[in-house]
Amino acid sequence: MSSNQKLFNFFVIGLVVSLFFGTPLVAYASDNETFAGFTTDAKLPDNQYTKEVTYFDLKMTPSQKQELEVILTNASSKEIVVVPSINRAQTNRAGVVTYSVKSETNNAGLIYNVEDIITIAEKEIVLKAHEEYKLKLQIKMPEQPFEGVLAGGLYLYNKTTAKTEGNIKNHFAREIGLILRTTDKSEEIVGDLALKKVTTDQENARNVISLLLENAQPAYLSAVDFKGTVTKSGSQESLLRLDKKNLSIAPNSTFDLPISLDGEPFKAGTYEFKGTATQKERVWHFDQTFQITSEEAKKLNQKDVSIKKENIFENRLVLTLIGLLFSLLLILIVLLSRIYIKKCRMKKWKERQRKKKKRTKTLKK
Repeated sequence: MSSNQKLFNFFVIGLVVSLFFGTPLVAYASDNETFAGFTTDAKLPDNQYTKEVTYFDLKMTPSQKQELEVILTNASSKEIVVVPSINRAQTNRAGVVTYSVKSETNNAGLIYNVEDIITIAEKEIVLKAHEEYKLKLQIKMPEQPFEGVLAGGLYLYNKTTAKTEGNIKNHFAREIGLILRTTDKSEEIVGDLALKKVTTDQENARNVISLLLENAQPAYLSAVDFKGTVTKSGSQESLLRLDKKNLSIAPNSTFDLPISLDGEPFKAGTYEFKGTATQKERVWHFDQTFQITSEEAKKLNQKDVSIKKENIFENRLVLTLIGLLFSLLLILIVLLSRIYIKKCRMKKWKERQRKKKKRTKTLKK
């Protein structure tokens, strides 16, 4: 299998746990054996539906059983441990199809899960230096035909190279796409897009508005552009904007698409999201109202590390109170000064009167 073919390419994924935020970040690198430490070669069978690709895309019949083969080669001079798994295709928060984790729930419209249909006997594979290993994948198709495609992937990560440095964890992996279909008409099924709900959330300890989107059809959606705005309910003024290009969405998947607040705090109130998704001539329109409570806003704002901590001198109320206190202090100083001056004058007057009386007595004598 050529390593420079891009469709369903074997990704090298670095999972980074942020030192400050404690949230995994996914970074993609090129298909380079230096990173993963091993190479993969998928042996495509005769029933490969799409011939020009390097991933598995198989047309099969109900109840059919088949064995697939992937050759793993340790490209390093040291022993490594590779962990394989079959995972259903999912869509991540960046709008990218991924096969890196097991699915937690079945999404709407999903009849069969590829994780139940394709199995691997090995939990771990130990590869000696430059050793080659034939990994077998067992397929047992459902008894009934199905529309569209079942999509997943073979995920392989190098357990040996997984490192922890402080709070940062890294491991490198490869993915090989796995698509199953039972009919030539599977391509007639097209993906769809629905907005399920709009909520407040956080990403990397930063406030976001989260759009829960769903493709409930057994077909991929690719090259989707998504635009939207958030306004105060009843207002035309745009508070937040979203502009995403070239999204890829897995079959029967739901995913969160975040809109960043860019360091601004949540404010309680009723808001409205309006958006449009386009794929060539296809267009989807979305319009949904949502609320942010005071309690919800306060809780998330306290956790947001990007919100500028308010300087006491930038708070208008505090400034007003300081101004009032200063004015009262000034008035008090003026009053005390006048009282002091008056007392001093009175003292001097009394002193003059005393001296005057004394002189008068002296003259009489």
